Amino acid sequence: VDLGVPAGGKCVGIVGRLHPVKRHDLFLETAFQLNQSRPDIHFLIAGDGELKKALKEKVSDYGMAHKVTFTGFTHEIARIYRALDCLVLTSDSEGLGKVLLEAQAAGVPVVARAVGGVPEVLSGGGGLLVNDASPTALASAIAAALNPNTAAMLRSQMPSNLQRFDAGRQITKLEDIYEEICRLKNIK
Repeated sequence: VDLGVPAGGKCVGIVGRLHPVKRHDLFLETAFQLNQSRPDIHFLIAGDGELKKALKEKVSDYGMAHKVTFTGFTHEIARIYRALDCLVLTSDSEGLGKVLLEAQAAGVPVVARAVGGVPEVLSGGGGLLVNDASPTALASAIAAALNPNTAAMLRSQMPSNLQRFDAGRQITKLEDIYEEICRLKNIK
């Protein structure tokens, strides 16, 4: 898949199944708004699903077909993250938000709505949280994340933030919880 990202430009993307809860419509509204002031940005939508046709129509309606690449489902997710300067998560509901951890592991700053478990995932840094579900608020946060100084600061936070989600650390926490439950129930 040709990602269509011009040399020297910025790339902002969203990764996930094309489902209403993921709010790709909000991502595209934000992209349209950003495009007015930042024509250097290209947008990627990685994933597939029931909304693909409607989202492509929306891109066409916005006159941005040359600015938005739909990758479809891909096993080349590392390639997608390498192309991104910022990952955006616009979901209305999210558990852990695994894409946030994947992006950070690839050194990509994130902008995400403060829903579900997302604030916990980003509490150690590496991304910017947005409480407002408006394109204006998201566009502002994306512009901030693309600022070289802010991006460098967010990248510097990623290693320590990711350590909190290390599998060994998570297993130890789970064991501690089970031991506490057993202690409280007098189970040996």
